[in-house]
Amino acid sequence: MSSATAWDRHGVAERAGLMNIRLEEEDDELEDDYFPPNFNPRKRKSVCAEVVDSASLNDDVSFHPKTMEQYSMLQGVVQRLFLFRSLEAFERKIVIDAMFRREVAQDEVVIVQGADGDNFYVVESGIYEAFVHEKLVATYNNSGSFGELALMYNCPRAATIKCKSSGILWALDRRVFRQVLLKHAMEKRALYESFLESIPVLTYLTKNERSRLVDALEPVYFADGERIIRQGDPAKAFFFVVSGSVEVKVSKKLENGKTAEVKLVDLHKGAYFGELALLTNRPRAAHVDARGSVTCARLSTDSFERLLGPCMSAMKDKIAVYEEQMNNALGPSSSSTGSHFADS
Repeated sequence: MSSATAWDRHGVAERAGLMNIRLEEEDDELEDDYFPPNFNPRKRKSVCAEVVDSASLNDDVSFHPKTMEQYSMLQGVVQRLFLFRSLEAFERKIVIDAMFRREVAQDEVVIVQGADGDNFYVVESGIYEAFVHEKLVATYNNSGSFGELALMYNCPRAATIKCKSSGILWALDRRVFRQVLLKHAMEKRALYESFLESIPVLTYLTKNERSRLVDALEPVYFADGERIIRQGDPAKAFFFVVSGSVEVKVSKKLENGKTAEVKLVDLHKGAYFGELALLTNRPRAAHVDARGSVTCARLSTDSFERLLGPCMSAMKDKIAVYEEQMNNALGPSSSSTGSHFADS
């Protein structure tokens, strides 16, 4: 059996619409293996979001001490899970600090299928087996995590987890889990909604379409000089500049056979890049480097095609502008290659 269960895959929160604090009207796009066996995301009656008291989001979170080794282990798990990846570093620290230690004896039942969810668990040691209707479906051998789904959505536990060999779990309770993640989600939504309203090309989207776009955006951070996009790479994402500045440049072959990078333009807050490579299905035609600390909102290729359809025409209209900038930097011959500076 694998040590990672289908229902604990880290994509579940994003695909189910964490930022809306409810399941989106995208049932046809939800993949079956994001959910536990016998859990049907299309049966709305089995999954509902709790009403969140906004005042409770500011309650103090308890602190539980850990050794450096334990903290490092938990940090590694939290950073790998998509559910926590969009959190700021200080928010991930709050999550880790709030996790409490639980010693588990052999044959002890940690989770009962059908029961209400109370905690999310990270395995420090021990062997744990997952059963669905008494059938063994997965084993956690001194690593792994489980319990995210029942914490995010008010649905029964999808499996029974039983300890086969005594060990130690680190638990995050439901209140803290929702408090930290939902507070972040609400703050992110407010920030991104305001930010997206200021971008002219997105005026083609309805309010509901912008809301769905907010849900799909992933914050990414870059240090000064870090290369965000490399010329010639395949296109995998589209970016908005949330804060800071980026420099767009292209590699040019000199007469002596050497290659130099020629600056094309600086992009600042509210700018975007990466659309043309996705629109034309061509490799990246330029480098994009961070200038100072930069925060971007990244949109995957699939989400770009699905959510920005109404904006495609306006984005394609900019191709001529990009080609002119390429011509000015590299000469008229560059236009024949179909390169565009913002193909990042």
